[in-house]
Amino acid sequence: MSKFFDYGDSGTNTSDETNIGGEKRWFNIHGTDNRIGGIKLSFWLWGESEVEIRSICKQKDIVDITKIIQKDPPFL
Repeated sequence: MSKFFDYGDSGTNTSDETNIGGEKRWFNIHGTDNRIGGIKLSFWLWGESEVEIRSICKQKDIVDITKIIQKDPPFL
C-alpha cells in the first residue's frame, strides 16, 4: 500500500460495512415504520456505511429492517 494513498488493498475485510475513504453511497432499505401503523416501506438513503444507515433508521423508528442493499438508485 502506498504511503500517501489508500487503495483499500491492505485489509481482508470485504464486508459492506467497511467503507475505505469514507465516501458516501446509496442504500436501498426495506423495513417497517412503527410510527404509522406498521406500514412496510422501501426507500433510499445516502450514507457512509450500513452502520450509519441502521443508526438513521433507528432514530426514525424504522426498526424491522428486512434488507439493506448498497447500489445505485434508478433515479440517478
